[in-house]
Amino acid sequence: MTTRRSGSRLPAWAGGILLLVLAAGALAQAPATGRVTGRIFNPATGEYVRHAEVRLPGTALVAYSGEGGFYQLDDVPAGTALLQVAFSGYRTASASVSVAPGGAASLDFELQSTAGTAAEVIQLGQFIVSTDREGNAKAIMEQRRNLNISTSVAADIYGDVAEGNVGEFLKFLPGVDLEYVSGVSRGPRIGGLDGQYVGVTFDGARLASADAFTAYGSTENAADGAQSRSMSFEQMSITAVESIEVSRTASADMDADAPAGTINLKTKRAFDRKGRRIDWQVSLSANSEKLTLRDYGPDDQRRLQVRPNYMFDYADVFLNQRLGVRLSLNSSFGMAPQQAVTHTFQRTPTAADPRPVVLMGIQFRDGPRTTERFNATLTADLKATPRLVLSLAAMFNGYNNSAYSRALTFAPGVPGTAAATGRGTVIGTLTDLRTNGLANNTGRTLTQAGATAVKLTNSLTLAPRFEYKLGRLTLDGLANYSRSRNDYEGLSRGTPVRETVNPVIVDFRATRPHENSPEWTITQLGGPDWSNLANYTNPGILDEGRFAFTEIYTGELNAKYVLPWRMPTFLKAGAKVAEEARETRNASPFLRWSYIGPGGGPTGSYAGLQSPRPFDRRFGSVQVLNVANPPAVVGRDALAKLFRAHPEYFVPTGTVDQYYNAFIASQRDFTQVVAAAYGMANTRLGPWQLQGGLRWERTETRSKEFDPLPSAQVAAAGYPVSAANRRATTIPGLEYQYRSRPRVTRTGDYDNLFPSLSAKYALRPDLEAQVGYSHAIARPPIDSLAGIWVINDAAQIITAPNPNLRPELTDNYVARLAWYFEPVGSLTLLGQQIEITDQRVSRRIGAAEFGEDDPTYAAYEFQTFGNNDDLYRYRSLELGYNQQLTFLPGWLRGTTVNLSYTRNYANQYFPGVTPHRVTGGFGWSQGRYNLRVGGVWQDDTPFTTQFGRYRRSNLKVDLNAGVKLGRRLTLFVQGRNILNQPELVYEGDPVRGQPGLLYRYSNYGVAWVAGIKGSL
Repeated sequence: MTTRRSGSRLPAWAGGILLLVLAAGALAQAPATGRVTGRIFNPATGEYVRHAEVRLPGTALVAYSGEGGFYQLDDVPAGTALLQVAFSGYRTASASVSVAPGGAASLDFELQSTAGTAAEVIQLGQFIVSTDREGNAKAIMEQRRNLNISTSVAADIYGDVAEGNVGEFLKFLPGVDLEYVSGVSRGPRIGGLDGQYVGVTFDGARLASADAFTAYGSTENAADGAQSRSMSFEQMSITAVESIEVSRTASADMDADAPAGTINLKTKRAFDRKGRRIDWQVSLSANSEKLTLRDYGPDDQRRLQVRPNYMFDYADVFLNQRLGVRLSLNSSFGMAPQQAVTHTFQRTPTAADPRPVVLMGIQFRDGPRTTERFNATLTADLKATPRLVLSLAAMFNGYNNSAYSRALTFAPGVPGTAAATGRGTVIGTLTDLRTNGLANNTGRTLTQAGATAVKLTNSLTLAPRFEYKLGRLTLDGLANYSRSRNDYEGLSRGTPVRETVNPVIVDFRATRPHENSPEWTITQLGGPDWSNLANYTNPGILDEGRFAFTEIYTGELNAKYVLPWRMPTFLKAGAKVAEEARETRNASPFLRWSYIGPGGGPTGSYAGLQSPRPFDRRFGSVQVLNVANPPAVVGRDALAKLFRAHPEYFVPTGTVDQYYNAFIASQRDFTQVVAAAYGMANTRLGPWQLQGGLRWERTETRSKEFDPLPSAQVAAAGYPVSAANRRATTIPGLEYQYRSRPRVTRTGDYDNLFPSLSAKYALRPDLEAQVGYSHAIARPPIDSLAGIWVINDAAQIITAPNPNLRPELTDNYVARLAWYFEPVGSLTLLGQQIEITDQRVSRRIGAAEFGEDDPTYAAYEFQTFGNNDDLYRYRSLELGYNQQLTFLPGWLRGTTVNLSYTRNYANQYFPGVTPHRVTGGFGWSQGRYNLRVGGVWQDDTPFTTQFGRYRRSNLKVDLNAGVKLGRRLTLFVQGRNILNQPELVYEGDPVRGQPGLLYRYSNYGVAWVAGIKGSL
């Protein structure tokens, strides 16, 4: 099935910018002119400077230095020219050069900090210069030169980041929020929109991201596939990143599928340095909940709880500064306890039980989680000729996550009176819960659950590019390859996903101090002793086999031409082709066995396989479970060893339906090809700088799907078939039905035009107003486009993906007022509105509307995805301030302050949209010492799609501190969430008279890193 659709939505005024550019051509062309080129160097840091402003006073001529500090200023009038170089936090540098008509002159500059004389700055040491002050200066200059509305920040501005997690750095930026899964940041949000609307690039190239979760998003892993296009921070490390740019608007030369904005990670380059530099770091990681040398890890083995990390960064230049090579290696370890108390409520009063709220269950979850990251990044830049630069960026990331979650769930029974239901009841209040002991109340149980997750992710990105300059013309191109693979493995890595046992039917009483307390005292009143593992019967085992693979090929070519006009103007055009292939599998539903070995069977147990690691009943500073006879739990490591040593003790129990779900329904093989072309123009008219453009993208999708044989043919071959869903009822029958014929390819395609416009007005030299507009799309999730049909003949309903599903269309309006001041400071006010139409919704339509022409299904309805006509509006208001307070007296001169406030609003209920968010950082350095404290405060935030469940407001504080042992050696310590604040999720709806009650209490401890770093 194929669909074609063209969407332009080109406002009438969008072409106005192009007319303004052409109007500049009416100005008289410049007289005899020449060109000035050179490099800008900062001797205090030993780096060549990007984004320095090179200006010819008295004219509109301006240029900015790029990679390696190179700049090129065209149309300089012949004769003696006085050039000035400005960079925040540095004295304006001036120098004269003689320019011949039609000739090229060379002029290099060195910057001098306003913090003192050059000698004084160098004597202070590179540690002070290269952190807060230098980082803020780089950010301000990059932000000022960019006509897209963006926030730029140097990667070292917040000090070292625990585990190298990019998310732990981004969380301090205005407008940027994070998705967390079990205390680990997984992906970004911008302006309140979740990860599917955010683009993440690496030096402008798209990164592949594979995650074997069906989806991750909102604020928890979900099953609707909405986040299948999201970027996971597991695919990258910040250690090789020089700076990060968050663009809130998109210009025509950027991909149009990031409506909320784009996060671009810029790598460190050797061209930015002069001579050789080696940086190294060794450290130890630990968590406040396991500050012991050895203890039980996720796999029940006694392992080191304090683990080593290292970082190595080498940069050098060769061939008389024409070849620059940089290699960064990083390995890090992290551990978190993953502890939670979860309460289940019944909020629907009945005649049998009119209570407005009934507590139906208490779950205690305990299990350490370890993460190991490895990153290797190589960059090489060769100035092959004076006109040609060849570059290569290569990055490999490895991520290993091991999480062992054990859960104990106490369920008191069912609501209702014994007289009304003939069953036992949930007796008591929200603080005093007990079972009533009726023999037929089988709902009063203690259940063991939880799961072990061994997640392996690796990604590789190769991005060769070139830049060629010929006079006013600049050509650049990119060939990018990026792939990512994600596997969830259990038994093959040493542990099953979960053991299975029957719940124990017990009587108990549970009490706590107040209705929002996680601290429970539980006393067993009757039933089998839950501390004896022999009382948990019918033992079994589960494993998993989730897999995801993403691969991206990109080719891109751009041309930029600077027009020879008095008003600086350039035209830019380009083309791009990107192919993205995705494969996913999930064999987990079928991977299950029953244990029939010694002591096993339906009435047997895992007695003798008890875990040596007791269930932790203290979560942080809170004793959550007070019990005289702690429940016994199975040792999964011992169970895995038994499975490998005696596979004959385990009998497969996977059903036919589970086989279908595992090996047929879960399979995805999806390819997307996007071809793009664009044109844009940029000009400066007095205090105005204007830019506009138009981008065209054509999207083609292909999905390989099973082409099952008709049920009549399957039955004729001797395989029984279900009358309800037309599927074979045996595994051989399913294989015959679904794999006898080659898979079919379902296709879709659509075209879109994306206008963009931005304008910047200099109210004063240090005060700028900026507005921007861009049109964009959000492509549908993979699960909405690809997947198998589920046929219900009885109801004549087919549940199916829709390969013809259109993308969501978005309009993005942004305005910003920015005041830049010395020394190294800025104050910004930003407002953003994003409007989304054609949003995805679940629909039931007829066969003809769906595009199905098989007469067999003419009378059937299709449950699928479509697009609605509602308008979804997100608004964001952001206030940001940062400054180096060198005007303060004495030892306070080394103080830096960063503050931001974000207000988000959505016109409809959306999980994860934080209404109010405040971030701040205080940095201080004096002589040998430095200190930085950063904090993030978030207001109550909708937590999931279930209305009424929200994350409680919280404050998380991080710490970085260091002391220099010499000019090139520093001891440091860093801590994440040093106040050890728990995460609280509440449930309630005040509008309906439902009070907010504690749904979940989670503790992840304090992540500490301490070590030594130096440079050579």
